[in-house]
Amino acid sequence: MRTSAVVLILLLVAASAPGQTLTMGNNPGLVNGSDFAPGTFRTAVDLTNPANASGNLTHVTIGWAATGCTAAAKVKVFRRVGDNFSLVAERGPYNTAGVGVDVDLNPPIPVLEGDLIGSARVAACGNAVAYYPQGIVLHVSYIEVAGDVSTFSYSPSAVHVAQLAEQATGDATEVVAGVITSAASNPGRGGSHYHTLVQMLAYPYSGTLTGRFVFHPKLVPGSPSDPSMPFSISGGDVQSWSDILATMNATGQPGSIDIIVPWGHQMPMIGAQVYNDMGVGGTTGFREEPVATTNHGISSNTNVIFPGATAFLFGPADASRYRSNIAIRSLEAGVTGTLQAFHADGSSAGSVVTFRYGPNTWDQKAWADFTGAALVSGDYVAISVSDGAAIVDGSMVDNVTNDPADVLARVAYAIE
Repeated sequence: MRTSAVVLILLLVAASAPGQTLTMGNNPGLVNGSDFAPGTFRTAVDLTNPANASGNLTHVTIGWAATGCTAAAKVKVFRRVGDNFSLVAERGPYNTAGVGVDVDLNPPIPVLEGDLIGSARVAACGNAVAYYPQGIVLHVSYIEVAGDVSTFSYSPSAVHVAQLAEQATGDATEVVAGVITSAASNPGRGGSHYHTLVQMLAYPYSGTLTGRFVFHPKLVPGSPSDPSMPFSISGGDVQSWSDILATMNATGQPGSIDIIVPWGHQMPMIGAQVYNDMGVGGTTGFREEPVATTNHGISSNTNVIFPGATAFLFGPADASRYRSNIAIRSLEAGVTGTLQAFHADGSSAGSVVTFRYGPNTWDQKAWADFTGAALVSGDYVAISVSDGAAIVDGSMVDNVTNDPADVLARVAYAIE
């Protein structure tokens, strides 16, 4: 980071208009340093505040360390799939004046929820600025690479803990309202075969609701090409799918399902049942409700684990009768965090394990594979997140009948 002799203070005032509900990046107000200058030309991208919905970007404000720069700064939007970043669109280059760059985008930039705002320095004049923490915990970061790039890959050495002074606004069209955290249509152990039944009720006062289900298979980074299925349901009606992944042509791997609805609409009432079909022997399985993913933030009593929060997950009370898996589903900003297993008396059952996933990725492993510790009756797991957000759940499966149960990790406390 390069800091000036006189601390640069920029008050970034993003233009606003009625109905502009789509946001990317952030306005830190006070900035105290410049970028890390990996090259004469370089690209910086905010990692912490992806687009909160899909829609159209109409306005961007970028903090810049010098005024009067000619054609020096580009506005860029990137899409991240796993650890790979690709350019969605760019505008400019723009001259810098006042706050830096403060422009209406013409034409607007169509974006998907999770896309990232960035900028590029394309002339030897000025540079992007940011707020760097001064003795406080700041759960924000940006990535910067050399060149005016259209693609690049994630590298920990290129990530910096600071809030990049870049913000974009626009008109939202749709949003991921919730996640069915575990879904399957595939064989399991001991001759089991799991399916996922989904029921949906549109509230009577809601009128006709259209939306989409999107399936993210295990360890496949979330992308626009993931299997999806539209739905349309009238107020007061119920629809159901006995094996929703088979309907979506997405069998073979477990994963999670996003529920996408138009911006400003309430998520319909949805219930899911993951069940083992034993033919004439009936079914075994568990019910689950979707986890709401809009407007999560600093609070307790939620299933979305975010920076500053600690959540806990039960293991089986009797490890001789039940086996257990742990599943982690990252949200639109990806996730970096730790987990650790503990015994029922509070003593450590293993060392701290670090995990990191790109956006909208689902992974499931056996208890011992995730925690590094053998499962003991009464064990539990503590989970903390340093960047991004995630949902964590555990399955408890009867070793004789293969009857599964599901339990979600819950945030117990949060520190701002």
